[in-house]
Amino acid sequence: MIFLFTALLFRISFAQTDLSEIRNKVDVLYQKAEDFDKEQKYDSSYVYYGKAAPLFEKLNDSVKAAKCYINLGVDEYYYGNPDKALENYDKANLLLKNSKKYNLIAKVFNNIAVVKKNTGNYEEAISYYHKSIDLKEKINDTVGIANTYNNIGVVYLDQKEYNQALKCFEKASDIFRETDKYDDLADIYANIGLIYGKKEDVEKSLLNYNKAIELYSSTK
Repeated sequence: MIFLFTALLFRISFAQTDLSEIRNKVDVLYQKAEDFDKEQKYDSSYVYYGKAAPLFEKLNDSVKAAKCYINLGVDEYYYGNPDKALENYDKANLLLKNSKKYNLIAKVFNNIAVVKKNTGNYEEAISYYHKSIDLKEKINDTVGIANTYNNIGVVYLDQKEYNQALKCFEKASDIFRETDKYDDLADIYANIGLIYGKKEDVEKSLLNYNKAIELYSSTK
């Protein structure tokens, strides 16, 4: 009985050592991936995020694993692989679904929306953007909400649904005005000017373009 007890202790100790080695290894991999990201060496960061992700899963570090998959998804998207991008975002979403990391989940939804929009799935894109807004409201990310309304407005603009686009841009402009985000507000005025141009309302189009120019000039 004593022998069995000693053997059991040895096995637990061995497992702990093994996990410690994995943690040390994966932390190095993740740091290298982040360093390559900062240097814009995305081919290299992609390799290291790919190595780190399954190791974080072994350690039950779902947040770090999800961050890896988010970055892998971004890389796949820019490599021209939208389906693989979505696969990675789905993995991240699955890892985070029971967490309260609303900022990360909102980022996943936002990134999915970008892919959906640029592959012509406009309704799904809008749906995911709204999911992102719901989470951003939970963490009072007002600027993030405004940016997302702007993104939804762009989706409607692409579909030539100008009135819907205008509503979204106006929601975004209200928030940017309240938070003194004048560069972003200028972008919104430019988008509103574009809409009125599409609607052949030259007066309102020029009015909003001039507002955008004034803000661009004042924030330089």
